[in-house]
Amino acid sequence: MAVTPAAVRTAAVRTATAGAHRHWLLKSIGFNVNQCGFAPRSSTAYRHGVPRQRIDLTSHCHTSQVLSRVLSALMKYMRSYIVFPEEDELATVKGDFYALGHSPNIIGAIDGTHVALVPPKGSEQVYRNRKSYHSMNVQVVCLADQYISHVNAKFPGSVHDAYVMRNSSVPYVMEQLQRHRVWLLGDSGYPNLSWLLTPVRNPRTRAEERYNEAHG
Repeated sequence: MAVTPAAVRTAAVRTATAGAHRHWLLKSIGFNVNQCGFAPRSSTAYRHGVPRQRIDLTSHCHTSQVLSRVLSALMKYMRSYIVFPEEDELATVKGDFYALGHSPNIIGAIDGTHVALVPPKGSEQVYRNRKSYHSMNVQVVCLADQYISHVNAKFPGSVHDAYVMRNSSVPYVMEQLQRHRVWLLGDSGYPNLSWLLTPVRNPRTRAEERYNEAHG
């Protein structure tokens, strides 16, 4: 799922049902989307090389107020956009991955990414990840075009990727799709499963080396 100004405005429209409320929210979104990180190439700020983070230094309170409403909209509608491919879409998704690395029957790549945060008081250690900063360990499955088909942001940074995966909806969904003989790609932090392909540790043959090259 690519978050663009258009996507943010769509979420705003869907959330703001009352006319006056919608007008205020869209006006706010228009101001903040264009000035807080989405400056278009045609904008004066972009042409004059003004860093994005300096474009809007006086609207933090306003931005926070709008951000809360937009996030509510995104959370409400995310299940309509962040979804595993439907059965009639599998052939296209597999073809896209095959074009990247000549690996057949792949419908996604799974990994965890650490999103930094200020931890709740008293729980600092739970949120401290292996790189010694506080975070959430967010699991993401992406398609070949980098669109997101799954996200799980329930676990703190100290939790291992494999644990997050086992306690997400991914195993159930992939087991239901096994009749189509499809797989996800994962790194060596995950177990090798019937539906999850990971690199071969210490490859001994040229075939295993080629597999790892295609996997990477």
